[in-house]
Amino acid sequence: MNIPLCLGMPRSASRMTWQIVKKLVPPTPPAGWYPDIVSEWMEDSEYSPEEIARHQWPLRGHDYLPGPPVVYTFRHPIEAYLSLRSRYRTDVGKMVPGASGKKIIAGEEITIVDPQNMILMTAEQADHLAMVGVGTHWDVWQRLKKDAEGGRKCLFLKYEEYHHRRDLRIQDIASFVGVPLTESHAAEIYEYTSLENNAKRGQDPRFYENDKVTFSHGFLGKSGMQKEHINPTHRGEPGAYIKNHPKFARAVRCGMVPALQALKEMCEDMGYDL
Repeated sequence: MNIPLCLGMPRSASRMTWQIVKKLVPPTPPAGWYPDIVSEWMEDSEYSPEEIARHQWPLRGHDYLPGPPVVYTFRHPIEAYLSLRSRYRTDVGKMVPGASGKKIIAGEEITIVDPQNMILMTAEQADHLAMVGVGTHWDVWQRLKKDAEGGRKCLFLKYEEYHHRRDLRIQDIASFVGVPLTESHAAEIYEYTSLENNAKRGQDPRFYENDKVTFSHGFLGKSGMQKEHINPTHRGEPGAYIKNHPKFARAVRCGMVPALQALKEMCEDMGYDL
């Protein structure tokens, strides 16, 4: 069995993919499963070891990590940026946790977010965080491609090819992990990971019982869903953001400022039309 890391560009169905992997792999990390990553990633968690095993496993994230097999999700960078920006903007006017430095995990510098370091989310901050969150994946993408060429087991899942084919996503992940799927098991996973069910999870009443819980901070451990995780207007439809933000798409095509020029080059490198 290939027990993978679940890595992904923000807003590329990386959490749905994690939900699928979670339904396929053992419920806790097997003995000796990359203990350096397991221990370093989880040592400062607010959960007990049992809760970590139940909720945080398998390991997921948005930063590059070396070593284990990896399932990597990606999406048209312009769409991913606009989607992430829309979610961060739900936090505008609220206090959210800010970055508090770097930590070395498996030899990589990972940004650490400190719940005690609260900052005011503004529209400008939301736009900046979204650009950084998506833009850094140009490097992640390139490194994983290089890893795959060097023999690392990598499954690349293109958002647009799987959005309307969740059955194919489940089949391809199961094949990569090495788990034979029965018809009933596939149907169970398909139902659990539906857009409708995940949208409901993003509206869970527990998110609204504590005003400190925002999209930026706090998620349901079992499902991984964040507050208002799914945009109720676009509902993840491929191409919807570009269609509804034509001026921004034109600005990227023109490379009007350095950040947008970089986003343009990222799109081209990843094979997306502008």
